[in-house]
Amino acid sequence: MNAEVVVETIQLVIAPTVMISSCTLIQNAILGRYSAISDRLRFLVRERLDLLEKYNISEPVYAEALQIIDRQLVMLSRRYLLIQNVVLLLYSAIAFFLLTMFAIALAKELRAAAFSYMAFVLFLAGTGALVIGVFWAAAEVRISHQAVRSEVRWAISLTNEK
Repeated sequence: MNAEVVVETIQLVIAPTVMISSCTLIQNAILGRYSAISDRLRFLVRERLDLLEKYNISEPVYAEALQIIDRQLVMLSRRYLLIQNVVLLLYSAIAFFLLTMFAIALAKELRAAAFSYMAFVLFLAGTGALVIGVFWAAAEVRISHQAVRSEVRWAISLTNEK
């Protein structure tokens, strides 16, 4: 193998690293959201337990607060599951891109069309996982918006009653 072939192979193998970098950047943001949702779930569970322990739930305002917390817990649980799936998809995309790099190197070295085809399929699979992950992350943001809007409406309704 001469120097030109080595350089060409390295250039081909490095192309998927751009996609891996993209996945990593997105993953860092998603993991931040994942952690924030986890913390918020724990906080709401604690808040619910405190509400049950300290206040008379038969009073309408406390009963309504409990219902809001319960709805928030359900919505946060949906968001948590969605974000978990996004994280797993992004890790899968990274794995596909790493395997793409390996298949490209094998295709170049062995001059085997099967490895070239495999590299193409792996690259498409990685790109597909990344795209689906991004759409699911967008769905989680939408659910987040709905949850916040619901909570704000409830808080405003309390202000109007007094």
